[in-house]
Amino acid sequence: MAEYRQGFSTCRDCGIPLVGTEDKARHTGVDKLWNGNERAQFDRVIAALDDAGMPFQPKEMESTVRAFNRRSESYMAISKEPTKA
Repeated sequence: MAEYRQGFSTCRDCGIPLVGTEDKARHTGVDKLWNGNERAQFDRVIAALDDAGMPFQPKEMESTVRAFNRRSESYMAISKEPTKA
């Protein structure tokens, strides 16, 4: 699903344009190329896509996992860069 946020036209994290309505977000797919939490793999995929000249959009997120202790966990994703309409 694409991303929609009322009052925003671009993602503040990555600069990709957001879709204009919530309905359009529900009906627009995102081509995810890779996701995971291993930094070395993330870096290798980015290097390979860069070497191939393929446009992509990386995204990194941090979340705090609370169970018996607090720890921070990274999550990374790489999506195909959307084509401009």
